[in-house]
Amino acid sequence: MKHFQTVTDRRLDRCRLHSEIPGLGLAALVLVSLAVSPAAWAASPKSWHIAKAADFGKGELDGLALHPEWGLSVAPPIERVDVDAEFIHCWVREDDRLWLGTGLAGKVFVVDGKKVTEIAALDSTLVGSLVGDGKGGVYAGLIGEAKIVHIDKAGKVEPVVSLGGAQHVWALLRKGGQLFAGTGPGGQVFAVDTASKKASLWAATDTEHVLTMAFDGDAIVAGTADSAMLVRIEGKGNVRAIAAFPGGEVRSIARAGKSWYVALNGGTATVKLAKLKPTATEPGKDDDKPKSKAGAKKAKSSSGKGAVWVRTDDGLVTPLFASPEGMLSEIGVVGRAVVAGAARGGRVLVSDDQGRVQTLFDLKEEQILGIEMGEKGPRTLFTGKGAALYLVGEGKNEPMYTSQVLRETGVARWGRIEARGSGKLTIA
Repeated sequence: MKHFQTVTDRRLDRCRLHSEIPGLGLAALVLVSLAVSPAAWAASPKSWHIAKAADFGKGELDGLALHPEWGLSVAPPIERVDVDAEFIHCWVREDDRLWLGTGLAGKVFVVDGKKVTEIAALDSTLVGSLVGDGKGGVYAGLIGEAKIVHIDKAGKVEPVVSLGGAQHVWALLRKGGQLFAGTGPGGQVFAVDTASKKASLWAATDTEHVLTMAFDGDAIVAGTADSAMLVRIEGKGNVRAIAAFPGGEVRSIARAGKSWYVALNGGTATVKLAKLKPTATEPGKDDDKPKSKAGAKKAKSSSGKGAVWVRTDDGLVTPLFASPEGMLSEIGVVGRAVVAGAARGGRVLVSDDQGRVQTLFDLKEEQILGIEMGEKGPRTLFTGKGAALYLVGEGKNEPMYTSQVLRETGVARWGRIEARGSGKLTIA
């Protein structure tokens, strides 16, 4: 399929392709200009080829997904809902309401459908974590003073506990009337009885920060920083290291099948397992001949980069993919697909089990800080710079691709644009 257009100008600032029907599939573009010298009125033509995923990735994807082999295709529709904050740091769904913890003013919002309401302003610059209370309200962990507060469904705020020896509450879990709080610095996990409002040390991870936690049966699996480790807490004081990774932090974890999927950020140095015992082949059981230290492989990553690794229940630790968009925030898994939010660049990535990565969404906000997963994929996206949530499957999609600036020197007559793909396109 070819579309021809002639433009006389000093440069072609951008090439815009608009899909008029939802069947867009664009595999390649070729743009050719004839540069005209004012003196000789003759010069060599210049051309740009946009065919590889890296080429398309330099442009702006509006309503389009980018696959590393197939090129551009129409993405699912999304609808943006504005939130009056700098960024959304954490979220939890309690009943049918979404609760949002934000910064830099420490506000908590509730979302009913598409209506966003500020429900509480906390004495903190940042809400670090949220967990539902089972009664329509939430518990919130704060950054800066390591406090936990309770917010009921009407917005009433009540202090619960202050965790001595820590400064930040990065992660919260709840089981019945007991909370578990991942903190830093010091890398400790505290148990909090919500009835008596008393806290006790549950586990020490020998790291600086416990950033993320998830239940695995009766045990807790936690991701840490500045040592990027995955640890398993099988009771009070019973901590086992189950993986050590190259990088500075384990930012997010997700469980699928018999594997843990881990989002890493940071450098290339693999941390040592320190004083923690390596895990047995089957977590929770002793092993007279433990396997070699997990995470011994080196990843091709650098400072400020992100990657996803997989740790299987039999102890195998392998890299899945390095993020083409830099640092990662939250990840989720559905089927064999791993969905990851880029902490820079505003793109949502999807990888298959072979590590092939495509861009599913390209948002105008700089940061994707959270992803709520549904049965078939992402349900809600949460952003920073500035704060907004995107409802996947809502709204109307008007796909458009805008290339990067294509600069020509001198006077040029733009002669030919070739597009290879399917579907009806308008090129300008």
